[in-house]
Amino acid sequence: MNILIVDDDRFMRGMLFQMVNNIAKHEVSFVTNGHSAVSLLVDPVHGFDLVFIDLRMPRLNGDKVIEIIQDMMTNVHFVVLTGRPSDFPNLPKHIQIVQKPFDYSVIEQIIRGKESSLKGRCKTPAVQNRQSRGLNQIPNPQPVS
Repeated sequence: MNILIVDDDRFMRGMLFQMVNNIAKHEVSFVTNGHSAVSLLVDPVHGFDLVFIDLRMPRLNGDKVIEIIQDMMTNVHFVVLTGRPSDFPNLPKHIQIVQKPFDYSVIEQIIRGKESSLKGRCKTPAVQNRQSRGLNQIPNPQPVS
């Protein structure tokens, strides 16, 4: 599974990255703002399955990223991370919202659920391309720009 973490808070990115890697070994990338997230998400080379995204970020908020991407790509599962979910009442109903601070078990449940939904599916060309180039795991993740 290919996971993208979008959060401008360095601590949150690091903590979420550690949680994800403790749950299972997946390909994990992260960016610090919405513009970078949109650039990565529309690029078919990456083929993200799951996106953990903060709502309040500089340059482009998470709700706008979701609005842009959902119109183009319906297969990306977004999980919104926010301290104030009531500030964004217009999020689509199918978007999962996790209130900060969150518990490890919540993140584990989300990842396990997505793993189950992907089980048995054919790998996308993007995933096959990454695997053929040896990019299944990112042992020392770096921000993607």
